[in-house]
Amino acid sequence: MNFELEKRWRETVAIASKHFGETLDMQSILFILGIQELNKGYVDLSKDEKLEVMHIATCTLLDRMVITSSKEETKTVGLISKM
Repeated sequence: MNFELEKRWRETVAIASKHFGETLDMQSILFILGIQELNKGYVDLSKDEKLEVMHIATCTLLDRMVITSSKEETKTVGLISKM
C-alpha cells in the first residue's frame, strides 16, 4: 500500500469536506471534479447524467495517473497534487 498516497487522499478529503461544510465521500468528490472538468456551474442533472459526470472525472484522474507514472516509475503521488 502506498501510505503517502493514502495520507494525501485523506488530506484532500478533509480540505474538500471543510470547504463544502460536510463530509464528502469518493463519489461526491468525483462528481465535483467532473463538474469542474466540464466547466459547468449548478445544473439539474438526471441520475444517468450524474454518472457520466463521475465517469469523466474518473477518466481525467486515470489519465493524470498514467502521465505521472510514465514520467516517474510507479509514482502516483503526483496525482493528488495536481487536483
